Amino acid sequence: MSNAIIPREEQARALVSSKMNQINIIVGNDKAKASAFGSAIVNMANDFNLSRCSVDSIVNTAMQIVQIGLHPNKLFGQAYVVPYGSTAQLQIGYKGLIALGMRNGWKFRAVAVYNCDEFSIEFNGLDDKIKFKPNYEVRNDDDGAWVFANLTGVIVYAKDSGENVFSEFVSKKKLEKLRLKSSNQTKRVKDEKGAMVSVKSEDALVGVWLEWAEEMYKAKALKYVASRLPINDRLAEAVSIEDEPIRAEAKIEAPKTKDLNQLLQSTSANSSHVPENTTVKENLTVEPVEVEIESDDITLGGDTPHQILENELIKRGATPDEAEDLVSRYNIEAVNEILQDPNSIDNMIENLRG
Repeated sequence: MSNAIIPREEQARALVSSKMNQINIIVGNDKAKASAFGSAIVNMANDFNLSRCSVDSIVNTAMQIVQIGLHPNKLFGQAYVVPYGSTAQLQIGYKGLIALGMRNGWKFRAVAVYNCDEFSIEFNGLDDKIKFKPNYEVRNDDDGAWVFANLTGVIVYAKDSGENVFSEFVSKKKLEKLRLKSSNQTKRVKDEKGAMVSVKSEDALVGVWLEWAEEMYKAKALKYVASRLPINDRLAEAVSIEDEPIRAEAKIEAPKTKDLNQLLQSTSANSSHVPENTTVKENLTVEPVEVEIESDDITLGGDTPHQILENELIKRGATPDEAEDLVSRYNIEAVNEILQDPNSIDNMIENLRG
């Protein structure tokens, strides 16, 4: 096997192919749905925002989305795979929380309140009086920067299966405190010595929060309120996995085969499991997925191209912060080209010292 760097998409295809049996079981053997889920997971490997995350952590995190019953395509707004250093992690979106709630006997609704709206709240024991009139002519809630600058808070409504209604207003101050606990809300800045360090992004939204600002604020507010309601264990477990980096997979009992699926599964450090709340019929037989791979140079796991380049720069005398700062300027394609030409790495060091 050569040492050539394998495209991330090809790595993702190999990993997803090894998990298609599991995906098929989770979606009730709906082949069209399983195929759509698989394609969405593979496409995540080419997401620029995840370029510093290892492919296996991206796929493992996306599999968690599937396991809790949500759609892995971020365009559906149910859940997102976001970066946590070189590891991917899950963030459940507003629509995802709505869907999970409905499956577990709860109806949720969250409404964003902005400075331009007419809003007042009168606390009255268990029956608060909320007056709210949104100003849609002034609102620009598709702009993440505008949302950040003008948000007042979020009103959350919840109704259980017994038609009991709960409501709570979550202020922007509280939501910002919750947002800044998210490990993906950091930015790179220079410290007083000129070294690049990571700090909490208090003055602006970054990443998925900037792209889907209102949805993320509403999701945080809904999760905050839901954590204080008498929700069942199944819903509580699904909600609690948000913001937890996925470092390893649990194991799944798979049919013993001697095809490529078994080979791929055995070379992976860990494998995923079907969650306890997934219903699987006894004696269910799932045919192995046939995978055609043109190259024999696939490597599963390991460092990302960005990490490999950082290590090469450090070997040549760059400090870890200098290496990270340099590599962050290049996309995945550019990094792969540099790694194919050692002279390019030497030139980067010369430019750094020059």
